[in-house]
Amino acid sequence: AAQAARAGLGFERLPAVDGRAIDPAERARMVAPRFEFQPLNPGEIGIFMSQRSAWQRLVDSGEPMAAVFEDDVVLCAQAGRLLGRLAEGGWQADIVKLETTHRRVVLGSPAWPLDDGHRLQPLLSWHGGAAGYVVTRAAAARLLAATWPLADPVDQVLFNPMSRISASL
Repeated sequence: AAQAARAGLGFERLPAVDGRAIDPAERARMVAPRFEFQPLNPGEIGIFMSQRSAWQRLVDSGEPMAAVFEDDVVLCAQAGRLLGRLAEGGWQADIVKLETTHRRVVLGSPAWPLDDGHRLQPLLSWHGGAAGYVVTRAAAARLLAATWPLADPVDQVLFNPMSRISASL
């Protein structure tokens, strides 16, 4: 809340899902028998279900897009300005990753300038984590349909270009 206030952002906090609190038999029903990258552990199931809750909230809201942040995200000072610029539109993407782990990535063209040296570019290489991103309502609806039952960690699904789902975004 303090970070959002400093960045000039309003927010709605959604309750997280604790995958360890889900009955093991229910967890087994939630997870697909086949996966592309790795089997899900209870914590990853909870994270994925929390993300799906945010996507459903966006779809139900009728808003064109939403920023989704995990509770441990650290917002940069420019977060409010950057999100405002994204809300203005003019860019074409289903999902915009806002997070970095300071690992080198491969970026594509074209670049869409935001401000203060920030720009949007296609992410062509794997970049783990799903602590912060903007997703459109249309993409959220497609993600909800494509990710049940769960098969892989949410960051693999969203930001690994080798993922069939990520490749469709």
